[in-house]
Amino acid sequence: MRLSFYRYIFLTASIVVAGWAALRLALPPGYASPIWPPAGIALAAVLLWGKKIWPAIWFGSFLTNLFYGYDLSGYLTPPTVFVAMGIAVGSTIQALAGAWLSQRFIEPGVPRLDNGKNIFRYVLLAGPLSCLIAASIGVGTLSGFDVLTNSTISTAWWNWWIGDCLGTIIISPLVFCLFAEPRALWRSRLIGVAMPLVAMLAGLAVTFVLVLRAEDSRLQLQFDTNASAVNKALAENFSAVLNASFSLNSFFQAAGLVDRDKFGVFANSVLTRNKHIQALSWVPRIPIEQRTSYEQSFRDQGYKDFTIKEMGENRQFIKAQERAEYFPVTYIEPLATNKQALGFDLSSEPVRGETLTEARTSRSVSVTRPIQLVQDGQPNQAVLLVMPVYLANISDAEPGFSGFLSTVVRIDSLVNAAMQGLNLDDMNVALLYYDAENHATLLHGALKAAKTGISESRQSIRFGNRVLEIIVQPEEVFVSTHASWLPWMVLLGGLLFTMLLSVYLLSATGRAAMVAALVDQRTAQLDAANSSLKNAYISLAEKGQKLRDLYELSPLGIALLDVHGKFVEFNHAFQRMTGYAEEELKQLDYLSLSADKDQDLDEQLNWLAKTGQYGSDETTFIHKRGRPVSMQLSGTKVAGAEGQDYIWFIAEDVTQAKANKEVLRQSELKYRKLFNSSHDAVMMADSSGFLDCNQATLDLFGYDTVSEFCRLHPGKVSPPNQSDGRDSLELANEHMATAIKNGHLEFEWLHQRADGSIFPAQVTLARVSLDGHLVLQSVVRDLSERKRVEQALIEAKEAAETMAAFKSEFLANMSHEIRTPMNAVIGLSQLALNKPVSDEVRDYLQKIHGSSVSLLDILNDILDFSKMEAGKLGIEQAEFNLNNVLDNLHNLFALSAEEKRLDFKVEVAPDVPFGLVGDALRLQQILSNLLGNALKFTERGSVTLRVALLDLHDAQAKIRFSVVDTGIGIPEADLPKLFQSFSQLDASITRRFGGTGLGLTISQKLLQLMGSDFHVESSLGLGSNFSFELLLGVAEQQVGPPTARPNSETKAGGLATTLGEHGAALRGTRILVAEDHVINQKVLKEFLELCGVSVDLAGNGREALALLVEHTYDAVLMDIHMPVMSGLAATEHIRSNPDYKGLPIIALSAGVTQEEREKCLASGMNDFVVKPIQPLQLIGVLCEQIGRGSADVAASEVLQNERSVSSFNLKDLPGFDFSNTLELLDGDESFLIDLLNSFRTSSAATLTEFDDLLVKQDFQAARDVLHGLKGVAANLGANSVKLAAAKLYLSLKQDSLNQADYDEFKRVMTEMLATLEPLG
Repeated sequence: MRLSFYRYIFLTASIVVAGWAALRLALPPGYASPIWPPAGIALAAVLLWGKKIWPAIWFGSFLTNLFYGYDLSGYLTPPTVFVAMGIAVGSTIQALAGAWLSQRFIEPGVPRLDNGKNIFRYVLLAGPLSCLIAASIGVGTLSGFDVLTNSTISTAWWNWWIGDCLGTIIISPLVFCLFAEPRALWRSRLIGVAMPLVAMLAGLAVTFVLVLRAEDSRLQLQFDTNASAVNKALAENFSAVLNASFSLNSFFQAAGLVDRDKFGVFANSVLTRNKHIQALSWVPRIPIEQRTSYEQSFRDQGYKDFTIKEMGENRQFIKAQERAEYFPVTYIEPLATNKQALGFDLSSEPVRGETLTEARTSRSVSVTRPIQLVQDGQPNQAVLLVMPVYLANISDAEPGFSGFLSTVVRIDSLVNAAMQGLNLDDMNVALLYYDAENHATLLHGALKAAKTGISESRQSIRFGNRVLEIIVQPEEVFVSTHASWLPWMVLLGGLLFTMLLSVYLLSATGRAAMVAALVDQRTAQLDAANSSLKNAYISLAEKGQKLRDLYELSPLGIALLDVHGKFVEFNHAFQRMTGYAEEELKQLDYLSLSADKDQDLDEQLNWLAKTGQYGSDETTFIHKRGRPVSMQLSGTKVAGAEGQDYIWFIAEDVTQAKANKEVLRQSELKYRKLFNSSHDAVMMADSSGFLDCNQATLDLFGYDTVSEFCRLHPGKVSPPNQSDGRDSLELANEHMATAIKNGHLEFEWLHQRADGSIFPAQVTLARVSLDGHLVLQSVVRDLSERKRVEQALIEAKEAAETMAAFKSEFLANMSHEIRTPMNAVIGLSQLALNKPVSDEVRDYLQKIHGSSVSLLDILNDILDFSKMEAGKLGIEQAEFNLNNVLDNLHNLFALSAEEKRLDFKVEVAPDVPFGLVGDALRLQQILSNLLGNALKFTERGSVTLRVALLDLHDAQAKIRFSVVDTGIGIPEADLPKLFQSFSQLDASITRRFGGTGLGLTISQKLLQLMGSDFHVESSLGLGSNFSFELLLGVAEQQVGPPTARPNSETKAGGLATTLGEHGAALRGTRILVAEDHVINQKVLKEFLELCGVSVDLAGNGREALALLVEHTYDAVLMDIHMPVMSGLAATEHIRSNPDYKGLPIIALSAGVTQEEREKCLASGMNDFVVKPIQPLQLIGVLCEQIGRGSADVAASEVLQNERSVSSFNLKDLPGFDFSNTLELLDGDESFLIDLLNSFRTSSAATLTEFDDLLVKQDFQAARDVLHGLKGVAANLGANSVKLAAAKLYLSLKQDSLNQADYDEFKRVMTEMLATLEPLG
């Protein structure tokens, strides 16, 4: 593979290098080299290495032509690539075709070229015939891509064909001399063939170059002669233009100012002699003060509407603008074709004006840059030759400037006139115009890239004040038209001579090589015969010795007996078998060694005489030492030299083999006994079926005999399909093949007994050797009992899981059923405590509220314990504010401590960070349990919660939490019982203090999940200290310590104040509550209304959907379990509408399982609030979901608002009387301000809704709005609003609008909103 790769690289490089060198001789027009060595290299490569070498030929030719195309143009284009590819295809096909012709008509492989006939055929086929291919394809490709013109195709083809022919005929024999086999034939030709051909190649190249240079010199001389004629003709025509201008100027100098007729006569006479002049014109100077008279003179001559004009946009004439002087075309000849130019102000156009100025300044002829004439608008190039005219004036001593004579020269006409009579179709003529800065502009023709080897002609002439350069270039057709065939005739002659020389050289060297080879062949044959005879003698002697060595070294005993049984000769092995020495054996005969002295030797000898051989028979010899030796004998009769017969026999000692066979027989008997006595079904099988089986197999499968069972295939003692549906027979063959390959396989299988019953089995296959063949031993164990046990275990597991599910469902239902009424109890007790009641009733309500909260704690403990048992109790990691946790704990237990007259303190070390990362809910649960126990078991003294920082490192804080009390204490012996489930230290504690005994157990489990545990210190009668340490993350954003706020929720108006503060961000919002429990509806409605929220109620999911269609809500509180349509189904309907994509939906549920939370979030709900509803938690979730900011932020804003309006006197508000309202609110002015702000916000919305109803003339709905507004205004003391609303309400009962009452109502409402504005 590596040699082949290097061969490809070598061939490609050889073609590229040879092609590059040959192309140095390539000359236009065909750009084909007269001698092309790559053609010979390619042909020789195919003959040497086969047709598979063609990619290297193609790639080498492609690179050669690609590089050459780049050299010619300086860049690569797609046509250049395609041309190179096409030429490469032609070269490859030519090499393959030449090789095929050689192998077809001469001989396979590299032709020997050792006789005239084959040499002539090779030169003809490989040269002129096959070389037609590359020349035709290559020239066709160049022509197709317009690289060659029609005139150069024949020359290029001829050049190409000759170059390939010479390269093939000369180079391929050179390559054969270097690489072809046989080496003796071709290496000897290096001097006789290669050297003359190389010399011929060099001489032909030099001759061709010299002839070609002479031809180039002749072509250059011919071109220079033609170019001189062109230069002369053009120079004469430009000179004639100047002379015409000077003659016209002389006419003016002689005649003075002439009229139109005289100018026409003289100008036409000049034009008649100079056909290449477009026009002659007189351009006088017209000052601005003479413009009017000048224009009038033309009109008087019949030129109606004549005016001095200039060129406007789109090359349209327009009236000339005012300027100090004008140079209009006044006379112009011939007038018929140039009439349009009359009146054109030459100075109005920049190029013409610049030339006028230059001529006037220099007082000499000036020539414009190439311009476009105004007469015909044609794009042809033209120039103006401008000559200033100075005429004598009577009043002036010197001639004065009068104007310009303009000669219009169309360059194409001038050049065409000069070229008439010169046959210049094969030359390209171009004119360059050089301006004052010596910048060149193409005036005529086009400059073309040089495509021939002839140098172009350049000549400069003076035209006025400018220089013109005449450039004459040869076209490609020039070379083909004027070139001679002399170089190609030289090549043709060289080709013919080369062919003849190759034939001669190859024939001469081939005949000499053939004679030398024949002599060498005959000499070698004689040497071989002598050597063969000598070797035969040596071989015979060696064979005799080898046979003797083999005879002696053979492990078998070999002996020669005469017809009487006497031992004549024997080898060492026979001596070892019998134990006798050589001399001893020669004294013995066959019968003396045999153990059977009575056998009839004559009978055996007669049999030998008749058949010529005997055996193989087994007999027993007696060893010299007396032990029997079992022998396997074979013999044959041979004739001796004297005509006497002898017997050769071979003896093999089979004593040990017989012993081994007996051992094997005993082993097989033992194996058969084990085989038959095994309790497992054991059988032997191969691909055809069962070979053997034991009794256990027959018992397991229900068959009577082994022969009956062995007629079956393993796939036939199975049901049609296995448990996975696959065909049993197909799968059995697959398993057997795998076991044969790997040696072992174990798998489960369904087998079928003779009675049709199916049973599962464990099958073990092992590969064993039986009588030299590989078979499978199969052990089958019935798995019916094991499967039965496994099924029983699965059913037991499923039953346990079902019981666990029943338990979880029971706990969830219990939680739901208990929490639903508890939500009403806790919520209503909170609302009742907000009302002004007697101290006795308030005490009752506080006890109801406290007991219901305790009951909720017990329920939570039971649920947490259940989760703990199920392993579903998890810990979250989220940022939280320790301020909030401690504040909540203080609010929870401050009242209980106050009732028991205990000192309750929360002490936080100053270095404790408040922004932490962990599970705030579980931390609060643990501390709440410890504080609850401390307050429960402490009658006097204090309860203190201490928080201290132990370590702060790498954003991790180690914090100790301690709850210290002065309560009853715990005996040291009872400390291990603290954390046992459902247990307390003694029954009296349960009777005295209550509790489930789960709190500390759950807290310990939570701490262990957080990587910590309790540390308890206690003394009986002195108190206890429960502490634990937690490693918590430190949040990036830290907050300051909390501001102490009193807990006033159980005082009259306290709940309203708290909710008003925390829910300030919700004021003015409208929330839909979907709740089927009427009491819970009332609780939620009052909680939200205390925050200034407008609430709508729905009893089920369907009612909620209907209200969503009628109104716009900021959020939805959705109970999960409702009749008609559940909350989950309603949420899915809402989320299916894209309009409600951003509507917050918050779940309300008494269920606390994780599964229920996940169902809520999966249905599309945003958050989850657990019943019983905690008002502050509910407000916090609403603030977060609606995007109104946190409840704490809102509360701080309320405090700021309270400070800002603290100086505001409610008694100063016009139209309000708050005496009754403040009495109802127990004097809580801040809550009243909150209510007024809510009233202001809702009233603005009410006005908009009311106006929309009036536009629709829905007077009933409008009256309902007024009725609600009137009630709210009466409760808040807004008497003016109440009266205006009542008056308008009465007028609307007639289903018509009283405009005066409506205007009064609008005025009162507007004043009320303005009055309440400072409160917001």
